[in-house]
Amino acid sequence: MNDFDRSNKVAGVYWLKNPIDKVKIKVHLKPCAGIKMLPKFETYKDNSANKTTQQLENNKLKENEFKWQEKAFCLHEIQRYSNIHNCISDTDMAYHDMMQESEYQPNKIFTYINEDCYLPLPLNKIKKTTSFDILKLNSCFEGMNLNERFFKEDTSSMRHLFRSEESVAMEEKWSAMHVLYDNSEYNEDAQLLLKQETVLLSLYHNVSQNYLIVSPDMNSLDLNPYHLEQDFEYAVDVTFDKGGGEELMVLLKKLSKKWDKKHKQLLKFVMPPLGRKYYFVTFEIVSAENFDLDNLYIEFNINVPAGFQCADALQGRTHISKSHAHDDGRRWSFGHVIDMHLEAPVNLEPPPLKLFFEVISTDWWDRHRTEGYGYLPLSLEPGRYSRQLSCSRPEELDSVAAESRRFFVGGCHLIKDLEILAKPQLQDANFKFTNTGTLSLRWSTITQVPLPGFRAASPPGQGHATAVLRGAEAALRQYSRARARLAAATKGLDGLKKLSKKWDKKHKQLLKFVMPPLGRKYYFVTFEIVAAENFDLDNLYIEFNINVPAGFQCADALQGRTHISKSHAHDDGRRWSFGHVIDMHLEAPVNLEPPPLKLFFEVISTDWWDRHRTEGYGYLPLSLESGRYSRQLSCSRPEELDSVAAESRRFFVGGCHLIKDLEILAKPQLQDANFKFTNTGTLSLRWSTITQVPLPGFRAASPPGQGHATAVLRGAEAALRQYSRARARLAAATKGLDGV
Repeated sequence: MNDFDRSNKVAGVYWLKNPIDKVKIKVHLKPCAGIKMLPKFETYKDNSANKTTQQLENNKLKENEFKWQEKAFCLHEIQRYSNIHNCISDTDMAYHDMMQESEYQPNKIFTYINEDCYLPLPLNKIKKTTSFDILKLNSCFEGMNLNERFFKEDTSSMRHLFRSEESVAMEEKWSAMHVLYDNSEYNEDAQLLLKQETVLLSLYHNVSQNYLIVSPDMNSLDLNPYHLEQDFEYAVDVTFDKGGGEELMVLLKKLSKKWDKKHKQLLKFVMPPLGRKYYFVTFEIVSAENFDLDNLYIEFNINVPAGFQCADALQGRTHISKSHAHDDGRRWSFGHVIDMHLEAPVNLEPPPLKLFFEVISTDWWDRHRTEGYGYLPLSLEPGRYSRQLSCSRPEELDSVAAESRRFFVGGCHLIKDLEILAKPQLQDANFKFTNTGTLSLRWSTITQVPLPGFRAASPPGQGHATAVLRGAEAALRQYSRARARLAAATKGLDGLKKLSKKWDKKHKQLLKFVMPPLGRKYYFVTFEIVAAENFDLDNLYIEFNINVPAGFQCADALQGRTHISKSHAHDDGRRWSFGHVIDMHLEAPVNLEPPPLKLFFEVISTDWWDRHRTEGYGYLPLSLESGRYSRQLSCSRPEELDSVAAESRRFFVGGCHLIKDLEILAKPQLQDANFKFTNTGTLSLRWSTITQVPLPGFRAASPPGQGHATAVLRGAEAALRQYSRARARLAAATKGLDGV
């Protein structure tokens, strides 16, 4: 059996839980039992018996340990990399630098790492062969009628490209490491005569799936050693850092917390307050059936009616489920449970909850497609229920455009507001709804109301403390009812309150006039980005950046962006309206001559592929002279001199930021000669500037009519402070009653 194991080396596959850097590789090497193992008399004639035995054991077994991607050199490698004239590639130069930095000893057992590219990597393409495969390109093209559009000629290279099996291959990344034995021949001067290497061990790490292939597999030096030339035998041992039980402890703690939260009501039964009612709903998304694609997950959103209170999560998603065979086709199992604890007034007739579902598929291209929407009005009547919910998805009326977008970019969310599912009359006429699959749902509802005259039994020894707490709860309930009546009486004043707060914040400086400190000066600048005109693409937004001169102070935001604006018809072409206002409050010394602010603008377009293109840059030196101004600012964008490359990059990836430092716009002499600037459109800007300096001997007067009111407010504040101190003394006096 040992002979069979020595001559039949097999590979082992190990799934890694920890990073590959934690792996340690050990190679044990010893001579085979024979006459060569007998000691020479001249070597051991002067040693004692114990010392001789120990030396024999040490010479008999050699152990070499390596870390992952650790480079060990043999003699001819050291000779090669020590001479810089032998170094050709970047890897050779790196090894030469290592030789210069430290002194390496030659090893009989050395390594080749991934950068050495010693042996070819495993096959790095895995083909999808399942019958339920999402990548059936031929059937997709037939459904989209693209065969008739693009493949009319048999000699078209596009037919071979799209129908090739290589186009559905999934690339995987590998890294390798090899351990070798150097049995090369050298002369007396250690010069290489004949290069010979024997591979002892090869390790291949699949970075994508995180598993390790060990070839040959691990063995035992005593039971089944591997045979090596020159009468040597060796064993392979790869150790993995298994870590401690921290992950298990964290998982157990999470489960314990979830259990305590789940059964909190069972451990301490709590009745609803008087006039309130509890609803306990346990909802389960059981499974899905008859959808087109695989790897499904479900996102849910729950709308609670007005007047209801719920502290649980009302939106979320399930795990990703793979399909399995079923009687009627294919099924995706979820078993996702949603617990809801709702509270409402007793006299309120409960309207149904609105549950919205979105079934989404994902694939190895990381495309997420909407497979269907569903809406369920969930009644809060007590009982156990189940439902098969039909789902549908919206599609454009143009089936070719719909299938193309769905295949290449995973489709798009055509429903912006899920309320459309509950109100079909609001659906857009530009889309049609296609039935897709069904969801299996079930739920149970329990209601709980306070019983008249019911009084929960108090734990022993808590009589007086419970009475005190009940009195406090009664006072709090009276306060809550009074506050609710006050809120109902002032309900119509909410809009006026908001306007009042906004007015007070906006005109704080007018209500309380603040003079600048002596020797300082204020600048108030209100800047507006009005509109944009004559740009190429639609859906524009503008990013701005403001550079404040040295010596100035400003606490306002000096960079930001506008909203996305769609174009509208104008006399001279098309215009994008913004009306974005920027307020700046700057402070500087009085004797400092104010240089202009530097305002940089970048006009950017976006499309439904989420490509963002720079449509133009603009620079405005804004003078701080007082007054009102307006300006039509011309914009331009940089492009490569090669127009084909520039347009290709701009179309496929949305262009790139060729300007790394915006200061180049203020200093044209620093612009790169490899780019040209093309005029694009204009920005309509306007601003006003106010300066404020301190007046000698000026003192702001108090607003009229506030003398008596201020005295009253101060008296009220003193009374509140006395009440707070009395309450603190009461809490200190009753501190010992907490345990009673």
